[in-house]
Amino acid sequence: MATPLAHAAAGIASLALVRLAMPLPIGATARGLKLLAMGAACLPDLDLAVSWLLSGNMMRWHSGPSHSLAFALLCVVVSALLTTGRLRVAIAAIVGMAVTSHVVIDLTTGPHWGLHQSFGVPALWPWIDERITSPFTIFRGVRHGGDLLWLSHHNLATAASELVFAIPLFIISLRLLRRNCST
Repeated sequence: MATPLAHAAAGIASLALVRLAMPLPIGATARGLKLLAMGAACLPDLDLAVSWLLSGNMMRWHSGPSHSLAFALLCVVVSALLTTGRLRVAIAAIVGMAVTSHVVIDLTTGPHWGLHQSFGVPALWPWIDERITSPFTIFRGVRHGGDLLWLSHHNLATAASELVFAIPLFIISLRLLRRNCST
């Protein structure tokens, strides 16, 4: 599992790509859509909270069906049903791309960077139950466990390394959003 840093950056990039692909009303890339995009990109990891609340073990159902393209499609449908007006299609597209970005990032997350097999995700669930893996790892996964484990050297180094990905992606995406809002 990558950290929320990588996922949030991919969410902002999803918003920028939708903004490039379709006209949105002036002001449609305001704070609310940015928060929606970042939240949607992190949404699949809510399975950690659900697992903890229902079983007392936060890893029980983590990286399961919420890390699939079917879940991304469900999020598109739900967001389209909950939205009205001119932004309906754009919001559904932003949510769909952001959730899908989470699946792709976690697909390329593994124990070591480089040419090492990733942990994989059930990307094609419910059609295929097996985890789909990548032959390479772009993001190193964080270690889960006790409260202080989040502050371990491994997890802090992992979060710091994601800043190399997240900061440029945030800057490029926000510049695209700003530029496209003025045209």
